[in-house]
Amino acid sequence: MVMLGAQLDDLDGLAQRLRRTGDEIDAVRIEAQGTTTTVVEAVRGSIDRARGAIDVAMMDLIRSVGASAETAQATQWTGRNQEVFLGHHLDFQVAMDRAGSATTDAFAQFGQAVEQMAQALVDYDSSLAAALTDAAASSTSMAMAVDAQRQNLDQVMNAGIA
Repeated sequence: MVMLGAQLDDLDGLAQRLRRTGDEIDAVRIEAQGTTTTVVEAVRGSIDRARGAIDVAMMDLIRSVGASAETAQATQWTGRNQEVFLGHHLDFQVAMDRAGSATTDAFAQFGQAVEQMAQALVDYDSSLAAALTDAAASSTSMAMAVDAQRQNLDQVMNAGIA
């Protein structure tokens, strides 16, 4: 024998739980979007701070050695040792130029990698949002089915089966 029925309070509780689940799914979607945005911004900020610190340190070195070269030239220094000093000062400048180029190239590559990561996170976020939107819709549909069953059961219990 087929039994028609369920406890109305149980159906109400189930529908409420499904609606809360839908709200929780929306909250997870929003939190995930915020987290992915925060990750990208944090990485970009870290790269910018690192680049700035390296640039400042390199400029400090250039200024310091530049000041030493100016001091050496101001002393009316002449002879072979001055030539050696100035030759090495030129070597220093070339090395610092290479360091600057290497830094620029490395941080350009870092920037590209970050942008690829950002795009991957945007793609993930879109995929996650779509899946969670579908999950929320399913939860809402389940709640509506439970509500409809509750209404049918209530009607049958109060009006009888026709």
